[in-house]
Amino acid sequence: MKIPLYYDPRIRYWRFLYIEKKYQSNVEIVPIGCDCHPAYMLQSLRIRNKSLPFDWLNTEPKFALEYVSENLLHKFEKYLANLTRNQNGNVISANYPYAEFIHEPHLPEDQIAQERMSRRAKRFLDVTKSNPVAFLHMIPADAFQDKESLDRYISSITGFIQNLEPRQALYVYIRFDENDRENDEVISILEQKLLEYNVRSCRYVRNLSDFGLWGNPAQYVSLFKKLRIKIKHTFPKIHIQ
Repeated sequence: MKIPLYYDPRIRYWRFLYIEKKYQSNVEIVPIGCDCHPAYMLQSLRIRNKSLPFDWLNTEPKFALEYVSENLLHKFEKYLANLTRNQNGNVISANYPYAEFIHEPHLPEDQIAQERMSRRAKRFLDVTKSNPVAFLHMIPADAFQDKESLDRYISSITGFIQNLEPRQALYVYIRFDENDRENDEVISILEQKLLEYNVRSCRYVRNLSDFGLWGNPAQYVSLFKKLRIKIKHTFPKIHIQ
């Protein structure tokens, strides 16, 4: 909600009071890719209150959960090792060529940025060690165009959930661009596997042509309801700008 407070007609200057909805959850919701959408969604709902290492990365979908598992196993020792750039000019670690630091273009040379990312990694280990955690993961519906890529991803699901603590769970939403029948045959196989593994999942259509990359923010709350991650209203964010 935006409420006008003041207007100076000489310079056409407005001041507004903003009242923005804010949500919270009883569990720590941790975004783990495969791209920026889960972190952006948490930020839009004012749930995200800390920066974590997978928030703004772009990871090849079939490797995304494998990437998280590998970094947890090695306590992020290789996360920032052997930094270089790929053929697209995006920063990667040579250990994980499928994961791009798309929002950190100067990471190889920038010691301060490296320290910032290292703090995020340590924070991730601390958060996931001591709290009930809902790992929030997105997979695009068009990610799997062959059996090999689907099998690789399914294998990574089993590897990821086997290492979860009792109070931790994986939640997967499958993102479609325009309708939830895209790549339907393959996605149905994936959904069946997720069901067998007791991983909660749902389909999410972002309506790309109407709302762009991030989809419609008005649908975010219903997405959490579909996943059965409980979020609730808290005191709104109020500021003047």
